Amino acid sequence: MTMQLDPKYHDLLGGIKLSTEQIEGVEFLINRIVAILAFQTGLGKTLVSLTAMRVLQDKYGKARGIIVCPIKAVKIFKKELITRLGYAEHEIGLVTNQEMEYDINHNKIFIITNTALQKYYSIIPDLAARNKLVLIVDEAHQLQDNQSKFYTLLEEVKVFFTAIWFTTATPVLNDLDSLYNIVSFLDKKFFGTKTRFLDTYTKYVLKDIYIKGGKKRKVRDTTGYKNMGELKTKLESICIMRQRKYNLKFTNVSESLTPDEAAIYERVSEGIIGDEERTFGQRMHDLQRLVDNAYADDMVCELDSTKEKLLIKTLKALISKDFSAVVYVDYLDTIDRVEKVLYENQDEIGFNKIYQIKGSVDLKVREMVEDAIDKRDIILVTKAGTESINLQKANCVVMYDIPFSVKDCIQLIGRVTRMDTEHDVQYVVIIWTKGTIDEYKYLLFLDYANLVKQLLGADANLPSNLQEIDRKNIQTLKDKLLWHYKDVDKKEINKKKKILKVNLVTCRSEEMNDHLATFYINLNPINQPIAKTKRMSIITPKEGDYDAFINGGLPFSVLRNRYIDNLKTPEGKIAMGTIVDAIINKGSIVVLVDDYGIGEAFRYYVLENVKL
Repeated sequence: MTMQLDPKYHDLLGGIKLSTEQIEGVEFLINRIVAILAFQTGLGKTLVSLTAMRVLQDKYGKARGIIVCPIKAVKIFKKELITRLGYAEHEIGLVTNQEMEYDINHNKIFIITNTALQKYYSIIPDLAARNKLVLIVDEAHQLQDNQSKFYTLLEEVKVFFTAIWFTTATPVLNDLDSLYNIVSFLDKKFFGTKTRFLDTYTKYVLKDIYIKGGKKRKVRDTTGYKNMGELKTKLESICIMRQRKYNLKFTNVSESLTPDEAAIYERVSEGIIGDEERTFGQRMHDLQRLVDNAYADDMVCELDSTKEKLLIKTLKALISKDFSAVVYVDYLDTIDRVEKVLYENQDEIGFNKIYQIKGSVDLKVREMVEDAIDKRDIILVTKAGTESINLQKANCVVMYDIPFSVKDCIQLIGRVTRMDTEHDVQYVVIIWTKGTIDEYKYLLFLDYANLVKQLLGADANLPSNLQEIDRKNIQTLKDKLLWHYKDVDKKEINKKKKILKVNLVTCRSEEMNDHLATFYINLNPINQPIAKTKRMSIITPKEGDYDAFINGGLPFSVLRNRYIDNLKTPEGKIAMGTIVDAIINKGSIVVLVDDYGIGEAFRYYVLENVKL
């Protein structure tokens, strides 16, 4: 029988009244031993999960709750427990790396940080011996990687819990593997084997990747998704997905690099030691910082780069309307560079103050920023500023860098789409430069966002005009926009050059029997023909030159230069084209038969000058 939420829980302390969606969320949790609360940011996941915990503790006196959360969320959970749900201070135990204050006999709720859990998980079996335990895992998308220490540790202790509830803005990150791992943690049988799951819901091709030791193995490369409606319906038995309709307006601004900037980007994207296919991931960070002009003091480029000018123009337009904006960047050196540029252009932009939210900013400063934000202010944030902070006094998000994870994008947007926002409209501006890592990340974001939209119906927090990206072209985009030395055209040309180099051979007349060639080209004087079939008689030595050379009246260097000059004529270019076509397109082996040294010069000229 389904348990209905008693109306007495609809109204919480402090004048808070649960919304219809929040009541649905509480009822979903209290009726399941495993569940995922996938509420979009701003819908009150914390309040919903804690209310469900309160209901169970009131019904079953010996039930105890354990909350596992990031350090940034500890204060929020504690505050909600006391000010909204009526717990006393002494009923809440804290286990963090900085603070150990708990009573295993009298606490009703234990808040344990993710990092502290690795050291103090031994308290869980002790608690389970005396009580029924309910586990709430906040930001459960951290469990997307089933090989992580966090995942493994929770796997070890989950046997001690009667019920396990996950909360997350989205259980889907950049692919369906993350969803599989999160759901399978709760119920191994829900999806069955991973192979069956991927066969049912993804389109893929097999490709080779390098592994340790330089060996290769086959992996799936996802090219698209299928049966999303079926998957969404199946998920409804274990996952409740809700969203609040915000009036979000998306736009993007883009510009091409200047010729000087493009030349630098081209050079950097070629790599340092040639083909870095196996380790290119780490170089993506360099490319992003390069585009962001974070290396302005070291690189030869304009002080205010193309992208910085786009940022200045964008913020000027927003600030002129008395808006305040959250500006996201990926790296600490970028955040410092952006702050410097903004202050140098403060008069033009017209902002009041700049705040920073990054990993080194402690909780007290974060709270100060939350309260202090006013009109015409700018808040610079890194990934550390996309979770467990309310920036609803701002109504604009500017993605100076585009997060690689769509989860981070949703979390970022969620800083301004809060339930108690006073703004009627929230704006999201994506800044990107064409032909660079920015464009790759922008297209990738649209692709990932489409997956989330199909599965969760999360169109309220994502662009309404999402375009479908053919995932088969993602690798092509990566080659084109990130690693120019791996550009499809260049890669194909290099491949052809290797074939040409191997299959265009020189030898002396007496060595011909050693070569099983398709065609033979006689570079010897006409009076020394070669006795071989399948001749490609397209090069005819000049009789006078060879006679002069053989009689000692013409130096070899002069003969060689005259012969090469012949290759530069229209007839010579046609001859070279015939050779290249035979080797590249027909798979032929062409042997240059030569007893006097012209063959190597001929071969070198073809390899260096032929157009592939």
